[in-house]
Amino acid sequence: MRKLAYHEAKLEALRELMEEDDRVHLIGGSFFSLSPHRLNFATIEKTYPDRVNAPPISELGFCGLATGAAMAGLRPVVDLTTGSFLFEAWPQVCNEAANVLYMSGGQVRAPVVFHLLHGLRGGGAAQHSASPQAMLWNCPGLEIVLPSSPRDVKGLLKAAVASDNPTVFIDHSSLFEIEGPVPEAEH
Repeated sequence: MRKLAYHEAKLEALRELMEEDDRVHLIGGSFFSLSPHRLNFATIEKTYPDRVNAPPISELGFCGLATGAAMAGLRPVVDLTTGSFLFEAWPQVCNEAANVLYMSGGQVRAPVVFHLLHGLRGGGAAQHSASPQAMLWNCPGLEIVLPSSPRDVKGLLKAAVASDNPTVFIDHSSLFEIEGPVPEAEH
């Protein structure tokens, strides 16, 4: 066991995912937005420039792109930055990615991970502070993940990317600095 901060465990998981599987692509370069740890993510961007994409602000479009890429065999991880921005992509996440397995009679899967920060911060106003978990739990076909420790964030992020189901991965920037034990082996 090693003691890591939440942000370190999350970054380690992303780095390992990129190293282990060339089907993993990161869409939206804000995995540590509003955080001093944004600079640490830049090493992944520099190492895998062809697999890290920062699209224009169009959540509906890039979540649709990621869902289609997942159906075609990739394993995209999409960063929506704040929970509120999920509402802009709701049709792609809850009506397309979540339904494709059922609508295809089990023939097509969408192994995509939609990442967001919930309840982002004080002063974020209505368009930047939503926590859409309760709404998502009423959407059949989605897996929903809410890690609460460094151990959780590393293991659950890797499990979410390995899943053949669409997953909404929700964490909170207030967790970034907490420290805790993280196993060195897969968990």
